[in-house]
Amino acid sequence: STGSNYLAYQAVRRPVYNYLDVQKKEIEDGAKVYVVALEEKLETTLDVDGVKVRLYGIADRIDMYDGVLRVIDYKTGRVEKKDMKMDDMELLRSSYIDEGGVEHLFSQGKSMQLLFYAYIYMQMMKEKGENIDSVRVGIESLRKPGEGTMMLTLDDREDISLDDMEKYE
Repeated sequence: STGSNYLAYQAVRRPVYNYLDVQKKEIEDGAKVYVVALEEKLETTLDVDGVKVRLYGIADRIDMYDGVLRVIDYKTGRVEKKDMKMDDMELLRSSYIDEGGVEHLFSQGKSMQLLFYAYIYMQMMKEKGENIDSVRVGIESLRKPGEGTMMLTLDDREDISLDDMEKYE
């Protein structure tokens, strides 16, 4: 009941309980939620010029929310809505200096991780013979649970298809 372990527990406890309260309210308000998997290992291979590259990650949660398939990542750090909007897949490139000498810093880490998980998950399902038309990917911020799931938008759309992912490939 004292010491650093107790303080660490208390620091984590409040955000988790706040998050669970928000989830409970969504269900009480009529949301239909089915958790497909937690801590799901995602894995596929990508052929890069004849070389097989293994891609893998762990999705915190895969669920069906009101009939929509979602891949969700939990974050304890700061997440802003601006981090969840992409209008150009080129933003996933590394930092670079363009022809005009303007420096472009890579700033889409969260978006890249979500798109990476979407790509791997849809490829895994395709390999199993289960084609998925689209998936939504988002972040549950334990720091801001009242904001709900912050979904990634790609060209102002939340639904991300395998065709979108082939651009990412």
